Amino acid sequence: RPRAVPPEAPGMHIRTKLNLLAIGPVTVCALLMLGIVMLQEARLRPRIQEVTRRQGQEACVALTRALQHQLQASCNRTARRLTESLEFARSAMLSLGPARLDTQQVTWKAVNQLTRESAEVTLPRFLLGDTWLGQNASTNVESPLVDAVARARRDTATVFQRMNENGDMLRVCTSVILTNGSRAIGTYIPRRHPDGRENPVIQAVLQGQTYQGRALVVNEWCDTLYEPIWNEDRSRVVGMLYVGVGLGRINREMLDGMRELVVGQSGRVVVLDAHPDRRGTYVLSSDPRTDGQSIWDLRDEQGHYFVRELIDRTVAAGPGEVVLTEHPWAEGTNAATRPWLSASLHFKPYDWVIAAGTFSEEFQTASAEAGSALRRIVAWAALVAAV
Repeated sequence: RPRAVPPEAPGMHIRTKLNLLAIGPVTVCALLMLGIVMLQEARLRPRIQEVTRRQGQEACVALTRALQHQLQASCNRTARRLTESLEFARSAMLSLGPARLDTQQVTWKAVNQLTRESAEVTLPRFLLGDTWLGQNASTNVESPLVDAVARARRDTATVFQRMNENGDMLRVCTSVILTNGSRAIGTYIPRRHPDGRENPVIQAVLQGQTYQGRALVVNEWCDTLYEPIWNEDRSRVVGMLYVGVGLGRINREMLDGMRELVVGQSGRVVVLDAHPDRRGTYVLSSDPRTDGQSIWDLRDEQGHYFVRELIDRTVAAGPGEVVLTEHPWAEGTNAATRPWLSASLHFKPYDWVIAAGTFSEEFQTASAEAGSALRRIVAWAALVAAV
């Protein structure tokens, strides 16, 4: 009679036990490794965000400084050019003879170039030697001295006559052209602005100094040189000699190139005017159609004038100092407002604020991509450890 085989005692099969003994430590190691890497990833995430943000800021700062150097180089070239033009004009003036006021008088319709207010004034004829500079408004008729400068140097030139004791200066002979095609004779630079500020050009010239820098020439901002014209015994400033060139003309190609620059994925470069008469006006924007428009009064959702703050902080900064600013911005009329980070710098010779910037979220996108890559490394590490 066959013996009955007793049933196996309850419990795991020996092979299962062996497998568990082999897999268990590996699993524990994999979980420990996964936990450690996840902990490090959590610690590194803020660091990655900070590094990518700082790299974005540094890129904006570097671009702003590079554009400043380009503008400075252009400004230096223009200064040398205008110095040569002024020397040419001075020589041409001396060849005609010393400046003097005739006994014969003429009447002018004097137009303030700032307010456009006009009034009749009677002044002695302004002579260079025996040559009266005339009252020539036609570009078809030769004007002495100024047309010679325009032909030889391609810069505009003007002879001014002092109108009064206050020091207002009247254009009596000029190659500056009005929008109607006539010469800008009869327009004048007032000693003071409507708000009472003294005109820096008149201030320098009446003190016997040469003014060099940006100035409004009738209706165009120009890089200029003005020097006083003295009477024969050099006891009184009776006028001034000007040469200049439009800022838009000399910087057009460079500004157009700046417009094409892209910061990050969607950022750009803008140039804003910081001059008191045009503060907050676009010199350069992303859309050429908005050049010349003012954004001085733009406010964010909390009512803050963020453009004013950007310009004021940048102008108040030290020479060559780059200011980092974050403010809301919407790309387009119906677009949502998003934080915008910009690096701005004050270019003092032209009184411009150069700003390079982009949306702050682009830095977050970069850090998110870095974090995603780190998480993939974690997954692969766990998989390798498990295998």
